[in-house]
Amino acid sequence: MRWNLTPAERFWAKVDKSGECWLWTGWVTNRGYGCLHVCGRDVLAHRFSFELEFGPFPHEQLGLHHCDNPPCVRPYHLFLGTAADNTADMIAKGRHGMAIHPERVVKQGEAHGCAVLTNSDVLSIRSRYRRRSSDANIDTLAAEDGVTRSAIFGVVSRRTWAHLP
Repeated sequence: MRWNLTPAERFWAKVDKSGECWLWTGWVTNRGYGCLHVCGRDVLAHRFSFELEFGPFPHEQLGLHHCDNPPCVRPYHLFLGTAADNTADMIAKGRHGMAIHPERVVKQGEAHGCAVLTNSDVLSIRSRYRRRSSDANIDTLAAEDGVTRSAIFGVVSRRTWAHLP
């Protein structure tokens, strides 16, 4: 009889209060933050929790975590701040971006799961294109290397594979 529950009742049914942090056990975003559907829209669980305890806050404000634990929804582990406050908090706590979550770093070059070309392919394409021989136009290079014209253009313009010389 889920349809008879209030949003707050549905929310608390998905919270594990067994530890210091109260963990959201429902749907989470790809960054680990809890999310629930309320009144036709998706709402971040920690923001919802804060508003249940302290009341609404301005939309431009963020709900920040003292505990640095994204699924935590314990109201007293949360505080309000701006995007600049969030960045300052991250730096003060030594959480410099991807250093804390190396698994979130996008792989480059041939290490990327969708890569068709290798590093040596890219260097060869750039070298052949620089020589500007009649057989080194974008169409020919694309056909020879088995990729699209846009892939070759990305390589020679350095829009892609920019980490290579």
